[in-house]
This record gives sequence, C-alpha cells and structure tokens, in this order.
Amino acid sequence: MNRYRNYLTELFLFLLITLCGVPVQAESNSFTNIFPENLANNVTNRINVATDPDKGRSDFEQSINNPTEQKTPSSVTVKVSDQISNLEKYKKEAMNNGTYASAISWESLKKAYSNQSITYIEILGSFSAPKGVAKRDLGWRETSVIIDGGGNTVNMQDSPFNIGKSNKKGEIFTITNIDLIHWETAIPSGNYAGYADGVIDSGTGVNAGYGYWNFNIDNVTLKGPEGMDGAANSQPRRLLDAEDSQVTLSGKIIVEAKGELMQIGQVDIANNAHVELNRTPGTSGFSMFYFMSISADKDDDTGFAHTFKVGDGATVIGKELASSSGNNYPLVYWGFNSMTIGDNVTWSQDGFQMLLDLYRYSGTKRENREVTFGQGLNMTATRTVGNNSLYAANKSTITFNAGTILNLEQWNPSTVVNTTVGSTITFISPKSLHLSRNSRDGSPSSGALFTGAGTFSMNNSQISTWQDSDSSTSVPAGNRNQKFAKMTVIGGKTKVTPPNGIEIDSDIIDTKTRELKTTAIAPGTIKVNYIDQNGKKLGSKQYPINKQDNYIGQFLQLRTEEYVKTYMPENYMWAIDSQVKSSAIADGQSGGDSTTTADNGDKFGQATVAIVPMEGTEYTYNIYVYGKPTSGIQYQYKDLKSDQLLKSEFPNSEQEKSGTALAPANYANKIDWTSSYYTNTVIPDGYHYANASELGDKTQPKQTNVGTEPVLTTIYVYPDKQTVKVTLENSDGTPLVNQTSPIYVDGYSGLEISYKDLLEGKITQQGSQPEEGMFTFDYTDNKGSNTDKAPQDITIKLKYVLSKMGVKQVYKGTDDPIYRDLANKIPVDNSQTYEEVINDDLQGVMRKLIFDGKFNLNYDGYDTTTLTNYKIYQDGHEITPTPTKVPSGDFTIVYEYSGQLRFKDTAENLQFGSIPITKTSSTSPLSDSSDKLFSIISTMQNSSWTLKATMPNKITRNEGKKETFNGKVIYKNKAGLPQTLGTSAINIESQENNNLFSEIDLKTGNSGLLLQQDAGNLSGTYQGKIIWTLQDSQTP
Repeated sequence: MNRYRNYLTELFLFLLITLCGVPVQAESNSFTNIFPENLANNVTNRINVATDPDKGRSDFEQSINNPTEQKTPSSVTVKVSDQISNLEKYKKEAMNNGTYASAISWESLKKAYSNQSITYIEILGSFSAPKGVAKRDLGWRETSVIIDGGGNTVNMQDSPFNIGKSNKKGEIFTITNIDLIHWETAIPSGNYAGYADGVIDSGTGVNAGYGYWNFNIDNVTLKGPEGMDGAANSQPRRLLDAEDSQVTLSGKIIVEAKGELMQIGQVDIANNAHVELNRTPGTSGFSMFYFMSISADKDDDTGFAHTFKVGDGATVIGKELASSSGNNYPLVYWGFNSMTIGDNVTWSQDGFQMLLDLYRYSGTKRENREVTFGQGLNMTATRTVGNNSLYAANKSTITFNAGTILNLEQWNPSTVVNTTVGSTITFISPKSLHLSRNSRDGSPSSGALFTGAGTFSMNNSQISTWQDSDSSTSVPAGNRNQKFAKMTVIGGKTKVTPPNGIEIDSDIIDTKTRELKTTAIAPGTIKVNYIDQNGKKLGSKQYPINKQDNYIGQFLQLRTEEYVKTYMPENYMWAIDSQVKSSAIADGQSGGDSTTTADNGDKFGQATVAIVPMEGTEYTYNIYVYGKPTSGIQYQYKDLKSDQLLKSEFPNSEQEKSGTALAPANYANKIDWTSSYYTNTVIPDGYHYANASELGDKTQPKQTNVGTEPVLTTIYVYPDKQTVKVTLENSDGTPLVNQTSPIYVDGYSGLEISYKDLLEGKITQQGSQPEEGMFTFDYTDNKGSNTDKAPQDITIKLKYVLSKMGVKQVYKGTDDPIYRDLANKIPVDNSQTYEEVINDDLQGVMRKLIFDGKFNLNYDGYDTTTLTNYKIYQDGHEITPTPTKVPSGDFTIVYEYSGQLRFKDTAENLQFGSIPITKTSSTSPLSDSSDKLFSIISTMQNSSWTLKATMPNKITRNEGKKETFNGKVIYKNKAGLPQTLGTSAINIESQENNNLFSEIDLKTGNSGLLLQQDAGNLSGTYQGKIIWTLQDSQTP
C-alpha cells in the first residue's frame, strides 16, 4: 500500500433545526334558516235571504190572462171526453195500427162492430138495417170502440148497439155525430132479454155489460121511423141502458123516446152541452135520467159514484107529452148520491111529476144527499103534476145560488115546497123566483104553498105573496110585500131580517100563501181594500156596480186584470196562499155577505169573489197583497277570532218563505236577524253566535226592513272550543320515557296546526319531537260550550329531535379550510353535515364521529387542538357560552387551527463515506448511504421561508488530538453557484406561497452538499456540525 495515501472514512454532521409557528385566525360562517309562511285567503260567501218561492204564481197569472178559467164558487167544469176532443188523433192511430174500419152498409157496420180488434168505425154514408133484422144482429161489443157517424143517418130498425161484458171494467164506447132511427115494441118499463132496452144497450143476462163501461155520447139524435106522430110501438125506448155505468154527454143530444133518456149509474153533462128529451106516445110517465139503486153497485163499477153533474152553460130539457097528466117521476130520479149543476145552466121541464124529489129512495145512501145549482140558473118547471114539487127530505140540502131564475108552477092543489125536519132549501139572492100552487087545469088553487119542519131560506130579496085564490095575474101588486136581508120558513112560521135590522116574525108567508114572486130591487155597492202582509191598508177602490148588468147575490170575480195589476199598489203583488196575512183566515172576508161562506175567500182568506149586496148595503172585501221580491238582501258570517268571513255550503240557508217565522226578501218584510234561524240554524257547525264578551267593539244586527235596494248584513260568530285526544307513541316502537300519554289539547273550530305547535310544551321525553304533520280541529257543533261533546282522536309518533350539524376545520380567524393532504394541496371537506339528537352530549357526538372514522381532529402541519376546543355557530351567530349539548336547530361546530413552518423530515446523518486522502484539493458528494432529503411543512397562510445553513465549528478528527480537517463543506445550488458553509449563514432554498410541503435534495447531480478536501489530512473519522435554519419571512 502506498504509504502516502490516507482515507477519510466517515464524516458525521448533526443539524439543529428550529421551527417557528404562525397563528391562524379563522372567520365565522353565517347560517340563515328560512321558514315558509302559511297565508290564509280572506274569502267570503254571501248568503241570500231567499225571496218567497211564490208557488202557484204562474198558474195564477195564467188564470188572470185567461178570464174563461176564472170560476165562481158554484162553477162546475165537465170536460168533453178525450175521445171526442181528439177524435182525429184516435182515427189516425187506428189507421196506423190497422184497427180502422169504414161502414157504408149494415153488413159493413156489422162486420166492423163484431170485430173486437177494430177501435174506430167511420160511417161514410146513410143506410138502414134490413127489415126483420135480429135484435142482436151486430153482436156483443166487448172492447173499446169509437163510432164516428160523420153526420149520417143509420136506421137501426129494432136492433141496438149491443154492449156486452168486457174482460175488464173501464172499456169505452164512444158515438158521435150521428142521427139514429130506432124502435122497440116493448113497453118502456123494465128490462127484457128479448127486447132492446135502448138503442145503446148494455143488455141483460150473461151478456150484461152493466158497470163495465164508460160511454161518450156526442151530437147524437134519436127518433122513431115515423117521428113524434108515430105509434107507440114504432118509437125508441131509450137512448142508453147502462145501469151502474158512467156516461159523458156532449154536443147536442136530442132524443124522442117513450121511456127515459137513459137508465144509468153516473151522468156527466159537458159544459155548454144541450141534452133534450121529447116524450113520444107510449109513455107511462117516466123520468128523464133514471139512476138505479146505489145498493146494487159494486165499488169498481164505472158508475159507482152515482152523481149527476152538469157543467157550466149546459142546457137540460125534458118535455112530457102535452096530453099527459099522469107523470109519476121527476126529471132526475131515484139512486143518485148528489146533483151538482154549474153556472148559467138552462133547465127546462114540463109535465113531470116534480122538480126535485129527495124523499123517494130506499137505498143505503138515502140521507144527507146534496143538490146544488150554480149562479145564473135559468130554470122552468111548468105543469108539475104531483104534489110537493120541490121536496127536501132525509136530511138533504138543496141550494140555489145567486141569480137564479125559477118558475115553478105546480098543477096539483097541494103544497109545493116540502122541507122535512133536518132538511134545507136555500135560495141565495134569487134574481126571479116564482112559486105557485094551481089546480090541475092550471088555475089558482088556494091552500098552503109551504109545508114541513125543515128550513126554507132566502136572502137579499123583496117578495110579493098572494093568499087564498088571489094570483099575480089578478092582483099584480100582491097581497103582501116585504124586503129583507134574510127570510126563513120553518114549520109554517116565517121570520125575516130586514136590511140592517134584526130578525122579526112575519106573515109574508103563512098557511094561506099560495103564490110567491120576487120583485126586482137595485144592487148595493162594493168596496175593495188593499192590505199588505203587515196589515197595513194601502188603498181602496169601488167596484163598479149597475142594476143593468148586476144582480143581487151575483158573484163578481176579484181576480181580474184590473184588481190584480191595474190598481195594485207599487212594489206589491197579489198575495197567494201563505203570502196572505195569517189573520185573514179567521176574518173570512167579514165585510162581505154574512149569510154565506161563498165569499169568505180561499182557504187562506184571500179574496176570490165579491157578492153583490142589495140596495142600501155595502160589502167590503180585502185583497191581500205581498211585497215583490227584492234581490240582493244578503248576509254574511264573520269569524271574530280570525277576522275572516266564513266560507261554507250553508246547507240550511235560504229557507225563508211566507207563512213562516222567516220573512223572505220581499218588499215591506222585516228580516229579524235575532231569529234563532240566523243565530243558530244557518251558522255552520263549529261556530256560535258571538256573545257580548266575544264581540268587543262590534254590535250584532237587529233587523232589516226590505225595500227595493240590496242590503248586506254582517253577523258575528266565534269558533267553538274543540278538543283532541292525542296518543303518543315512539316511532321506533320503544316505550315512552318520562312522557304522559294520552294528553288532551284544546283548540278551536277549523284551526289548522302542525303537530309541533299542537304539542308545544307538552313533550317531556328528552330528545323527542312529533313527526311532521298537520292537524285540523273539526267543526263539532258545541254551541259555544266549554266542553267538546265529541273530541277527536289522533295518534302522533314521536321521533328523536335531530339537528343538522356541520363541522368545519378552518384557519384561525378565517373561513378558509385547512388541508388534509399537504403534498397534493387537498383541503378538508367542510360541507359534511350530520343529524344529531337534540340535547345529546356534544363531546360524545364528536368522539363518536372520530371513533367511526368520519372525522379527524388533527392533521399534520397544524397545531394540535383538543376535542372541546371549538366554537358553535347558529343562524350566523356564535352561541355563547358554548353549549355542551346538541342545540335545537341547524348549527355548525368550528375548529380553528394555526398553520406551521417546520421541518418534517431532516437529513440527520450526512455522510460523505470513505474517501481517499489526497495531496491535492478534491470534492466529494454525499455518499449513497447518507441522508440527503429535507421535508419542509409550510401551512402558515401568507408566509414564505428561507432555508439557511451555518457551520459554527471546524470539522475535527474523532481520534488522537482532534486534528482539524483540512477542507470545507460547500453547497452548490442548482444553478451551480457554490457557497461555503461557515460561521455566517448562507441561503440554501427560498419559497414564497406556493407549496405546503417542500422537499430539498442535498444530492442532486453536481449540486447539493459537497466536501472539499485539501492536502494534509490524517486518516480517521472526522465529524462536524451543520446548523440548518428555517426562517419565516411572513407576508403582511
């Protein structure tokens, strides 16, 4: 080995590093929670006070516009049958249905009539049945049929239209516009199987159609082949034989027959019809309408009613043979229940036994029969050959309404009027009444005109009477004369009430009175008052009366255009039904005729007709009026608690109507707002009429007087107290802890409230709150009570009360996040949030987050902090003092950190390895085994740093005398500029705000630390110390 060659084996360098910290100031964050507001719509619902329903107004107006529909109390309407009124319709239907047939001969008539499917037979020409035709040649009709004669003549010979028993009752036989010729040899009385009892014959025996049929006979004539002068055996027997059946007569019916017009169960003579019977030779003195005994009826017979009804304006004529004086019956006889004759009917009979006989009849309905004649009757009953021509017996009632003209001349020297006990005959203001008792030759007969213990009465008349053998012909002025308001004859005693006087005895009629005749007197006056629904008299009108057109007792219509519209006070209308003032019923038009109820008004007391009084008397009638409807009378309910108008269906509203305690919105009515209807009934459930303590400065309305303008009224209400029973359960199914359940919570009607607000102050279980939800108190109608009669039930789940917690790690005094990855400059994630249970221990919450690995408290490069070293912010503000429990509501925990400037990793052992000793100067880099890297952390904000190095002492040998190393340590930067380490510091590296983590390589190529060896070193291990200084040069 070369003895000149020495080796420097090792060189140890020790570096002292100082680290200076820079405090970090973090900024606080501001958090704002925004909660939506629930705004209620201020809506309204105005309720109409109903105007009166005014039912019947349309029909009433129609009757006013059609005066022909105006009827008096005594009016009778008998309509023409539908088959006659709509004849053409029935014809077309039959043609369409294939049930039409025409007849131009007896054979074609027979063919059609016997075909039960034919419904319409039209006779197209006049013809005759063959002589010797069989009685029942046409066969028995069993189904409905219309025979349209077309104005032709059919000679039936002695064969009738046979009406047999049908499959059901109610079949209809109609015959119209035909002239019939017929004859029957049999005597008029009785029924004979081998004979025709009428040209229309229901028959006898097994084929009898009695009670099965309705008959329509219209515009029919009947006579024998030789006319009125023919022999008895060539005359018709009757027009119709249909016992227990019903018939409607219309048009002109003229019959020449030796028997009755018909044997029947029910007769209806249509308005304005003309029905006439002229008796022919062969008579035995029969009636015109013979009603069979009621007791023989079945209740499903078509004629079961047994009524005789004559419509307004009809004419009934019955003439016995002039040569006959032996008639034994009145015109209508035997089994009728009632007779009702309408207005302005003409009734003329001659030669019959009596006018009316209510005595003879032994059926089950003999008593209490009524006969009523309408006003304007024109009746002539001449040559009645029996006694008691006007006979009221068996508690019967016979009424002749006003305006009657009656000439009753009895040709039998006995009493004319017989009213038995319990029976009544009444003449209401007759226009012309003449009753006379005569001998059989028509000459005056002395003796009593009246007999019987019943009541004969007459009113508003002036009469003359004749006694003994005097007559109106021989003594025109009369034997006695008297004017009266009312006269009664009972058991031969007469009493009269003079006009405006009191009842007195009178001899105007006594047992010697044989003739009575009214004399004309002038009519009085009529006044009409208009009375409103409140009883206020609005005005009066005089009804125009004159003696030329009007008669005493005449019914005058008040429901006319003039009185309903022309004279009607402004804003009013004719009161109908319940619109009439209620007292009108009891009043009964008391200012009218006190002797009758005919002018008492309708069932509500409203005026219908006025009766013309006699001279010197004025009748007063009240027309009750009602205010016209006024639209826009409204009311509304205001909730004083919410100051809102109620919106509801108000199902009980608009019940106002006349005749009730709830006045409708019609003129002059008074709406009483204090009525329980408005203070209770209409108010929706869950509210009550506000009382004084609830009203405050408000005042409840009292009354509205309905005028012509709209009015809006506000009624104040208050919501009822409501209660809900709340059952609490934990949402996770665990038992409740320190919590009462159920609990009762009070509210008020319609209150909509969240579960949270509902249970405010009532949740005692720590960390719990109700689940989200809304509850609405119902509308139980508690009528202002403090007790809810039907509390609601609800179950509400409790859940842990969670607050959203944010955790931030920031530089002190800023909101800037610190960095979790310094090398890659990755900040911590401050956006993470966690839901935590309110009132939980915050330290425990944070400790769990750390334990679960969801949160790191400390990061390399920053000063270490403790778990409790945080601040809490809520709604942008720091909470002080810092809570130890999880607060309610969103909050943020903020940890503040200070950054660092320090060495992370240092090259603690710098070695140049074993190097040869040289005689000349040489340089050596760090050995491969030497530390060579420095790591610098620079997390301080706004700072820069400089790395400096010094060697305060010489390099010395470890052995021997500690010889000094000949040479030096050089640091060559990357630019190749060498610097010698000595007692004065040199700059190694500098950094300005770039990297959080820097590495400095002390051995990079030809740069880094180098050891320069000079000559003269001894072999051995040398050691020195380099002081590395990291200097902070912070930017302000």
